[in-house]
Amino acid sequence: MRKDSLVAAAFFAALIAALPARAQGSATGFSAVLDNCQNTKLDPATRIKMCTEIIHSNLLTQTILAAIYEERAEADWERKDSDGASKDFAKSLDLYPDFAAAHANRGYMLKELGRPDDAAADFERSGYFYLKQDKCDHAVMHYNEALQIDPKIAAALYGRGLCEQRDGKNDSAKADMDAALALDPAIAQSGNWPSGN
Repeated sequence: MRKDSLVAAAFFAALIAALPARAQGSATGFSAVLDNCQNTKLDPATRIKMCTEIIHSNLLTQTILAAIYEERAEADWERKDSDGASKDFAKSLDLYPDFAAAHANRGYMLKELGRPDDAAADFERSGYFYLKQDKCDHAVMHYNEALQIDPKIAAALYGRGLCEQRDGKNDSAKADMDAALALDPAIAQSGNWPSGN
């Protein structure tokens, strides 16, 4: 599975600083467990154990907990436990529905499992949430993944067009947005698209 680059060590380093006061005394031990949860060089079983320990610590915000579930889903999938990975991705997205990286990584898993329509939907959602964060490089990458599966996803075409417009690629932006509008004439009003285009 391709791991989305935004769920990375920097995110987890910031987590330690955000721990509640009651956890500050044990931050060093917690940091080690956290490092092991996201360390892809460790075997998946160890990572799952460490992520589970963090989940049960009751020290985390919903958003951070969503990231831990996403990490555990990655380790589940590495062990080819698609049921465990599916449950952990679902839990991650229940906690933080706008979690672009979780949508992307679940999309890669679903693609590998031979569920292209579900994968395309997750890639499109990932692109949308990255676009909302003004991270067009990631948005375009995931919109492209969706469009490789189904070139007629109006939302992916429109979102990619918005990013191209922001990047000054006016010809390709117009082509993508026109194609999206041909597929869904109401797409510009229906997507709650970020402003600043």
